[in-house]
Amino acid sequence: MIVLELACHMNRLFYISHSQLPSVAANSVHVMKMAQAFERTGIEVTLVAMPADPPVAQKAIYAHYAVSPSFDLSLIRWPKGRARMIRYILSALWRARRKGADVIYTRLPRAANFAEFFGWRAVVELHQPESIRTMRAYLRIARRPLIVVITEALRQQVIADLDCDPNCVIVAPDGADPILVDTPPALPPVAPGRIRAGFLGHLYQGKGMEVIAAMAPRCPWADFEIVGGTKADIAHWKAKIGNLPNLCFRGYVPHSQTAGYLRSFDVALLPNQNFVGTAESKTHNISQWTSPLKAFEYMAAGLPIVASDQPNLREVLHHDVNALLCEPDNVDAWCRALSQLREDTDLRTRLGQTGRQLFIERYSWEARARRLSDLIHSYQSKLN
Repeated sequence: MIVLELACHMNRLFYISHSQLPSVAANSVHVMKMAQAFERTGIEVTLVAMPADPPVAQKAIYAHYAVSPSFDLSLIRWPKGRARMIRYILSALWRARRKGADVIYTRLPRAANFAEFFGWRAVVELHQPESIRTMRAYLRIARRPLIVVITEALRQQVIADLDCDPNCVIVAPDGADPILVDTPPALPPVAPGRIRAGFLGHLYQGKGMEVIAAMAPRCPWADFEIVGGTKADIAHWKAKIGNLPNLCFRGYVPHSQTAGYLRSFDVALLPNQNFVGTAESKTHNISQWTSPLKAFEYMAAGLPIVASDQPNLREVLHHDVNALLCEPDNVDAWCRALSQLREDTDLRTRLGQTGRQLFIERYSWEARARRLSDLIHSYQSKLN
């Protein structure tokens, strides 16, 4: 067995993901932004991910996500044949050894298990409950386990599932990059008397297109802009709702271009339903765990938000403070909230400014990375 000497300070972090770069998946945005943020805390970072098919030059990958090439990318093709996940992880750890990594940070619990076995300090980040068997193996082998989750709701579920020490499970909500106030809008201003309600993200089941499609005919004084979604999902919704003159699908845009659209919105919509599917599964529900990237991007842009009144979203969004909260499937309530924001510009300004200030104080990617790096330093020093 290869045993690595653990340093008292974390200088080199190896982030093992199975994101494809570039891709339309939100997890790819998350890992690229966090790699950059960790680097900005003074850590040398290497991010492991899978290349797109066909591959894209690394310079283009950094540009796609609007991140600086300050950290290394190590792209590993998904192996063919049996035991693909294990072979992918072992290939990543072989590269980590050559890099002299001090800590393995990963979204893959099995990668943490192998890393701890080979002598590394490994930290696991979960965005939904994972295999209990795999996570219990991590808890058995890790000398000082640290599990990062994105909501308190998920933290409570993980603690209950694993029957583990609550102190080893910490909450770090998702984040966003600051959006400069002089970022030029991607769209022209709306006509007088109208309001532009924007949605950023995927159109999977439960992401909220169900609500927006019902709102548009009832709110003819609003222009609804949908930025994101696959071609198949957009075609599905166009076939279902027909041609609505005040609803426009802009399609997927690279993350580097989303700030311009956010600067074009008057109000931002986050209508998560009680069932939210994923790209990988139409039957797996992540609604109660999710910490949507769009919430923090909306706040970074200083936008007033209309969002679903759900416990996990209330961890960040507070009614009449930085958002108006509505029952997820109550279309009348959503229409009333949007009408209220159309008529009350002072309310729009207050909600947006409060949200932006909260974002600056708590929810930037860099703030998230600094908190996590401090925790990892602290845990690691106690092992020596």
